[in-house]
Amino acid sequence: MKLADLVPRAVAAIAALLAVGFLIWWLFVRPYSAEQAAVGAKVDASVSARTADAAGVALDTRVEVSTEHAESDAITEENDRAIHQANGAELPIGGDVDDAGRRALCLRAAYQYSAWCVALSGAAPRDRASRGDAGSNAAVE
Repeated sequence: MKLADLVPRAVAAIAALLAVGFLIWWLFVRPYSAEQAAVGAKVDASVSARTADAAGVALDTRVEVSTEHAESDAITEENDRAIHQANGAELPIGGDVDDAGRRALCLRAAYQYSAWCVALSGAAPRDRASRGDAGSNAAVE
């Protein structure tokens, strides 16, 4: 066999192998890749929808907590005004009674970071966001 006879046969064999490879890719690999892409798109859409739902719930929760904080603060301020405007509010109170009353108030979350509670306890003042208060009246320790 001459080299001139082998070249066309080699080219034909390579072309046949390429055609078989393309056919295998076309029938098996391409549909699988398309299926995987479709599944990935479906998962991405589902994750996006759930993320949006979770963000909505988180926002609603944050609004509720902020509203509860505002209501609690309003009640605290109203009580403070009522106490300071009551008959005899300007009269002095004995030191031990005053300290006991203030210490009792400082156990409530609404008062524990006020200036006089911080002075009594020696704790550093913080705001609600940094102490993680979600509106409870329990003291944070």
